[in-house]
Amino acid sequence: MFIRTALRSTKPINTTRITSFRLINTTSIRMAADDQYSKKSEDQTPALKDRVAEVEAIIKKVGTCSLTTVGTDGSLHSRAMRPASTDKLQPVFIYDNSSHKDEEVKKDSHVNVSFLEPTKGDWISIAGKANTTTDRETVKKYFNPATKAWFGDLGDGVHDGTANDPRVTVLIVKPAEIRYFAQKDSMIGQAVEVATSALTGKVATPGAIRTITGEEAATL
Repeated sequence: MFIRTALRSTKPINTTRITSFRLINTTSIRMAADDQYSKKSEDQTPALKDRVAEVEAIIKKVGTCSLTTVGTDGSLHSRAMRPASTDKLQPVFIYDNSSHKDEEVKKDSHVNVSFLEPTKGDWISIAGKANTTTDRETVKKYFNPATKAWFGDLGDGVHDGTANDPRVTVLIVKPAEIRYFAQKDSMIGQAVEVATSALTGKVATPGAIRTITGEEAATL
């Protein structure tokens, strides 16, 4: 996870005008959540291979995710993208290096990749750092001919939208932490539990929130 701290300033801080933050990598620090829902839902009992299988199953069902980067002004920018690969739980994307995201990840490599399965409510949040490369062999490894549609052919014999186009770049996310929610009931079962909890005052736990640490992800 990441802790955001305001940049130092010689002037009094007006909290309504802070737009830039310094992100500190604190993957080894895990503060226990104090809210009742998190306390009841946190479940780390499954073995790593089982947690990995759960994450892979959610990704397979969803496909498209949201890639969030830190803008040059400190604001967050998200866009829907479909990974070229999620092997070893490292999301890989093909993108145009003339886009804003290229400037953003080069200034601040911290990113978040999230998936949401709408029919059951399963979700995944992958916090990590992005590495980019224009190495042609790496590009060819992940390039799909259909990707050309997002680049177009400029007609100059160079920027043709193929794997040899210098605009075509690979972005690989190295996870610092993967948190996900795995439902335990059907949508009807979840609705019943939530309604019952609202009436009885108990905390609803329609599923489990689990974590794969960066250290665990690095062993995959």
